[in-house]
Amino acid sequence: AITKNAEWLIDNHVILKPVFTKDFQLAPSVGFNSKTGVFYLTIDSERTVVLDAKELSTDTLVPKGGNLVTQSPNQLMFIDEKNDLISYRINQQVYSFYDFETNTWSNNDTEFEYSYEHDYWNNSANFHQQDSTILSFGGYGYYRFNNNLVTIHPYETDIENTYTALNTISPRCTSATVIVEDTLYIFGGHGSTSGHQELGPENYYDFYAVDLQTLQAKKLWNMNTLGGSNFLPSENMIYDNEQHCFYAFITQNGGKIIKLLPYQNVKEDLSFPLDINFASQYQYTNF
Repeated sequence: AITKNAEWLIDNHVILKPVFTKDFQLAPSVGFNSKTGVFYLTIDSERTVVLDAKELSTDTLVPKGGNLVTQSPNQLMFIDEKNDLISYRINQQVYSFYDFETNTWSNNDTEFEYSYEHDYWNNSANFHQQDSTILSFGGYGYYRFNNNLVTIHPYETDIENTYTALNTISPRCTSATVIVEDTLYIFGGHGSTSGHQELGPENYYDFYAVDLQTLQAKKLWNMNTLGGSNFLPSENMIYDNEQHCFYAFITQNGGKIIKLLPYQNVKEDLSFPLDINFASQYQYTNF
């Protein structure tokens, strides 16, 4: 083959390599400390696997008391700004903080329960530093998708959750989100216009900005060309302040990292594909 002005893909694409493998009986809840590069993975109140991604080492926390209170895999979060590992339930407004000094969960009243009976499977959640709240968008439960923006107050438990339907966004789950200052950005997901699972569910490839002061959502673009097969994103995006762009992990071609621009409907591959069969795996957990 002969080319002119050729460009080697390997020069501008990341090669993803596996660094950790562990089998869990259930899809694990995952919290990530971005300051230290440490992941916390757990499926119950009995133990938590600690993965140091920088040192490529593992440890195990065995709590001496208290309960993990998550009901589904993505209701665990490490809050960098507070140095807190917190598990929570949206429906019941239940919280449990992990105390690394006493090696205990703070909640002793609520038993751990892995349940399919709630409204917020595959929601996407972020910590909003300005008011110390957790903001959850979307989710699935009881055969319905939702477009709720739920404001959760783990540090002021006497304040009730607030629920705001973002009606300009179709009900969905499995979206990728990130908060930048006072704006929540939402990319893609799986849902339907009516919210009913049985009525025309589809994947979405649109991008929204939600003003967290007014709770108004604005559609920035819709991806007209996928550049390959259908895909879903992982739960969280990463914002690059210097490049003014977003990074997301998607399932296309067995998993890869892409770059998104806030005001252009262009998807740029940043990594070579992993070629993993995601049909048999649960990948939507706190990327």
